[in-house]
Amino acid sequence: MSRIIPLIVGAVLFCFSAASYALPAQLPLSKDLTVRLSALSAQGELQTVAEVVARTDALGKIAFDFSTVPSSATTPFLHIRIMDGENVLRQAIVPSPQPGGTVDAGVSEVTDLQARALLKATALSGRLTPVHMLVAHTLLRTPTISTTDAEAIGSAIVAGADALFAVLATDGLSSEQHAAFLGSLRNGLADAAGIYRKSVDDSIVFDQNVEAYRRGEAYAVLLQSLIDAGIDAGINLETVSTAFAAAGAATEATLESNLAVGAVARAGMRLGYVTGMLSLSNYRSIRELVAGFRHAGFSPPRFSRLHSVFDLVWQDTTTSLKAADRDLLASSSENDLQGLRIQEFNAAARRDVQMLKLALESYDLRTIPESVELMLEITSRMAGQGGVMAGMTPEHLMEILGRSTSASPESPPVPVDVPTLTPYELAAWAYIHTEPGFAYTPIAGLIDQLESKPTAPPQFDKLAEPYKSLALLTYDLILISRLYWQEQQNAETALEANQTDPPRWHPLATIRQISENNRQRLALARRHISGVSPEAKDALIYLVHANRFVRF
Repeated sequence: MSRIIPLIVGAVLFCFSAASYALPAQLPLSKDLTVRLSALSAQGELQTVAEVVARTDALGKIAFDFSTVPSSATTPFLHIRIMDGENVLRQAIVPSPQPGGTVDAGVSEVTDLQARALLKATALSGRLTPVHMLVAHTLLRTPTISTTDAEAIGSAIVAGADALFAVLATDGLSSEQHAAFLGSLRNGLADAAGIYRKSVDDSIVFDQNVEAYRRGEAYAVLLQSLIDAGIDAGINLETVSTAFAAAGAATEATLESNLAVGAVARAGMRLGYVTGMLSLSNYRSIRELVAGFRHAGFSPPRFSRLHSVFDLVWQDTTTSLKAADRDLLASSSENDLQGLRIQEFNAAARRDVQMLKLALESYDLRTIPESVELMLEITSRMAGQGGVMAGMTPEHLMEILGRSTSASPESPPVPVDVPTLTPYELAAWAYIHTEPGFAYTPIAGLIDQLESKPTAPPQFDKLAEPYKSLALLTYDLILISRLYWQEQQNAETALEANQTDPPRWHPLATIRQISENNRQRLALARRHISGVSPEAKDALIYLVHANRFVRF
């Protein structure tokens, strides 16, 4: 396998330099090659900016410099090609730098495949955006895919990008929000491009895994930037997750009807989406919880132990993505379809373990003095309101909420002298007195959709506002979570009854539909909240969303 390692460093005022390395099997030795830098428009139009001639050495290494690099003020993207005559040996497409900024990117076998697919997609649609680049980076994650297969997936990239945009459009985004989303995602692509450079800088001839680990790290950065893009644009993160799942479903449907792409190549591309969706769910959960805690005034050092677990799960998710790209390389290199399918289940299992760790840690934190003191503070404040809440104690509040004596899917028993809520709920209940105008109207008919219903609802009439509304919101979110879980369980049953050979994880269309259903229910819950800001609505939903640690 060859490796080309360009280091593209744009200094201020667009000075540009690069160094490229490759194994002699792929680049000719001691030969002059042309390196062409082009501006690439949002419509896919290429305009050559500069060319330099550089000579490979006896090891197949090549170095080159450009004195001028266009900025984003004149072109959204840059196209870099290393050529032998008119034969393109390697290429990459990267976002252009901000005015006065720098560009740092790598050109490798994988970036070459991504660029080839993107150019085909742009030729079909007449459009190139950061979203199209995101889809291409998700599908093409290994150098073992042939150029023929890569160039055959242009329609899948277009379908994926269109599906993602379609979900975002349902949120009624303003032009400013749309621009903020694309701008933030563009920054993530630029960061990922820098890690691609490291992937080939760090590569070892006799160990391809080193480069694969870096590619996985670049993918992690790109997924994290997708979360950032949603936050920067003011888009609810369940919409971002659903949009990414919709892109996956659309690409899978397009690829399955495209016999020009080999079965192993299709499985590798699908695996990129499976690992991406599972990892995105982790990143999203953590960012939502951190945001909820921050809004409620519970940033570190408050609940610092839990925030440390957030960091641990975040890092472990990135580590898992690095390992996933290593495993993808191994199975793809061996043309192992079954191995690729097994990796889908392994990715789901890793995600389960990560979320189990977070859930167990959250449960364990009920016993720490900080949680006990906060529970006593909350119930003392409630008692101080008098009326139906006069004499409120932790035990009485837990009894009102139906959590006092026996285990249930919503809340296991609390084996401490002073029973407490979860850390997330404690933050919400401690915060809610600062929002006296908060009100929540229950969603009619939620419980009727459940196949297995809770034994009894909380005793809402024993609570005064705003605590009564918070309990009502919590209960509806419990029902929404159970509906989400019910749909996942039904999908598991359908998967077992209609399994492929070799077996694979859920069809991506199934994940997209379940995600969309959950998104609609959460949007409905938001609409039933009144008297608080949109930020407060989000924080409360993030903190009291029970059973949130589910698979996707």
